[in-house]
Amino acid sequence: MNQRSAKGGNYKLCRLLAAILLPLLPCSLLSLSAQTIHFENNIKSKLKTFSVIGDSYSTFLGKTEPVDNAQYYPIEGLDVYEPAQTWWRLFSRATGIQLQQNNSYSGGTICNTWWNGDDASAVSFVKRVQNLRQAGLIIVEGGTNDSNAGSPIGSYVYADWTAQDLKAFRPATAWVLNYLRQTYPDAMVVFMLNNGLKADINTSVAEICKHYDVPLYTLSSVTKANEHPTYLGMQTISNQLIAFVNKEMGYITVNETQTNTFSTDVSQADLYVQLTFRADEWTVMCLPFALDDRLTRQLFGDDAVVAAFEGVDGDQLLFTTVDRMEASVPYIVRPSRPSTEAFCIDDIDLPATTASTQTMGDIQLRGYYRTTSLRPSNTTSRMLSADGDVVVPADAVTLNAFRGWFSVPKTAGDFYITVDRQPIHTP
Repeated sequence: MNQRSAKGGNYKLCRLLAAILLPLLPCSLLSLSAQTIHFENNIKSKLKTFSVIGDSYSTFLGKTEPVDNAQYYPIEGLDVYEPAQTWWRLFSRATGIQLQQNNSYSGGTICNTWWNGDDASAVSFVKRVQNLRQAGLIIVEGGTNDSNAGSPIGSYVYADWTAQDLKAFRPATAWVLNYLRQTYPDAMVVFMLNNGLKADINTSVAEICKHYDVPLYTLSSVTKANEHPTYLGMQTISNQLIAFVNKEMGYITVNETQTNTFSTDVSQADLYVQLTFRADEWTVMCLPFALDDRLTRQLFGDDAVVAAFEGVDGDQLLFTTVDRMEASVPYIVRPSRPSTEAFCIDDIDLPATTASTQTMGDIQLRGYYRTTSLRPSNTTSRMLSADGDVVVPADAVTLNAFRGWFSVPKTAGDFYITVDRQPIHTP
């Protein structure tokens, strides 16, 4: 047999063996080979940049372009004091996507008609969208002022717009979305619609977005003062927008800054995970998905320590090192690498779970999937400090989701943790 025929024979033999053996392997082993962590998340890697055309909800003094656009923030009575507290800066910081341009104008209508029928053609979305730079993601945040000003609603017009058409909301909104679709065909365009607007504004936006295949995100449960988002409201908008964009891209959002529920089993899910931690600092981690030894090392670092709660011996809380993590189980972790931005995990099972509690005698290690507040007055709730102590917080503290805390009896004294019978921090 010559060398070429020998190679062909080996190839056929491998194909035959694969056909026989692969069906016999457990599905879990087959799926593990596809699982991987991408430390540049899907929004950052695929969209890269974003531009905003909006109204007062998206302004901040000196941070719009053009810079002399009318601004709303900052303003007395609202706790949005810095640009970093706006929804668009929060969105950028969480995802890593870069802001290309924010062309927002306080009081701006989409159409060319303002309050009292005045001409708005110098500040409308119709005007400003023509000065909006290209980006991977374009967010149209508008409609509030058209609703409040009582702008004419008009008819649905999808071609051959006249100047008279653009004085009304429906044809002007269609013109704006058509312009973006034609000018930036590769961009992901999203319409962000405020809640509490007139019914004809809501139904009109929904119909026009459907016509242009533009995803429609409607705000909900946004905390406001003076009819504008507070800092908490800005955080809600950012979190909702992240989840919305991820859903459009086929990703499930797992976010440490909000309440998370997992009520349905999802096999081979693509996850966007917002989970931050510091290198060489102890923390409790309670994840809604399982990690094998390879993914555990990839996420927390090759020299990370991961340990499971195994028992109590007097004032010692006994932990044992493990090389993998089960879904919904709280562990103590000392990462050897930091995590500062959201990341993605592909093809991983996301089971229907609630965070579990590990009970050893009268001591509990309680995991949770939501943000949790601990107060110094409650001495039965103790947290794991960065250096490995079990402490009552000196001040009220809010812990991110996917963490955990210790529940101890009211009469309990001090405890310290050992991992494999070695103290992690000498009391």
